[in-house]
Formats: sequence, C-alpha cells, structure tokens
Amino acid sequence: MVTADALREPVAEALAGSRGALAAVVAQRQERGEIAPDDLAGTILATLQGGYVLARAELDEERFAAAVRGLLALLRGLEVAR
Repeated sequence: MVTADALREPVAEALAGSRGALAAVVAQRQERGEIAPDDLAGTILATLQGGYVLARAELDEERFAAAVRGLLALLRGLEVAR
C-alpha cells in the first residue's frame, strides 16, 4: 500500500528543486534586492502550479494560460519599478 507520504515526498522534492532553480534565475537578474529571490520564486511556482491544477480540474487549458499571462503582467510591473 502506498502511503500519502510516499506520494508527497517526491512531489515536494521536485517542487523544492523548481523553486531553487527559479530563485537562482531571479538572483542573477536582481539588481537592487527589493524582492527576495526565494519569495519571488515561490510566487512564480505557486502561480504556475495553481494554474495547472485549475486547468486539470476544469479540463480547460485556458486556466493555465490565464495564470501565465497574469504572472507575466506582474513580472513586467517589477521591471518597470526598477
């Protein structure tokens, strides 16, 4: 029998790896330290994962596309603030 932890642990590890990779990219691009790279990476990952879950739950890939568009708009706003 597969336990919930046995299923959760590899997912948590994969998400942690994604978060780390995103944080590294953000840190490379960060000029003034206004936003912690790990916080921004977590926001990006949560938005993408949430869009994916919504798309799967509603069988509508537009839900994921909308999450990506919203995320890009937020990130563009950060570029302007610099």
